Amino acid sequence: MWLQLAAACLAAAFLVGPSLLALAQCPPIHAATSWTPLRLLAVKPFSDLGARGCFDDLPVHAGPTAVQGRLIGRWDLASRLTGAVFACARDGWTGDVTISATVDARGNITDVLSRGNASPIMRSCLAVHVLEGEPTDARGPGTLTAGYFMGQRGGGR
Repeated sequence: MWLQLAAACLAAAFLVGPSLLALAQCPPIHAATSWTPLRLLAVKPFSDLGARGCFDDLPVHAGPTAVQGRLIGRWDLASRLTGAVFACARDGWTGDVTISATVDARGNITDVLSRGNASPIMRSCLAVHVLEGEPTDARGPGTLTAGYFMGQRGGGR
């Protein structure tokens, strides 16, 4: 009886052994225990700047903004850029413009660039309106880039 039991164990080892050896040499299989959520971009609607005040007839919208460098108190500089767009945008202008203003550590605006489909006259108007006045409350050194575009006029709200 012991001999039959030993023969059965030996036969089982020959049948199951290669499978166990193959499984032992394979990397483990990891089951998906957690789900990684997709990364989504934060999207906010463009703000109609003319709807907030007395510029309701001029449908200028604020686009994306970006800061390069170190810029403290950027909201004062952003309001100056917005004021320049409202001062320079006229009825005939449609399209978009991006304005970049660079500020030093004392609040002096050292450089103004504008890109987009603004005319040379509008670009010089934007530069004059951004540069005029006292130093801003923003402190750098850094650059604020803000985008604006002209939307559709609202018909009698």
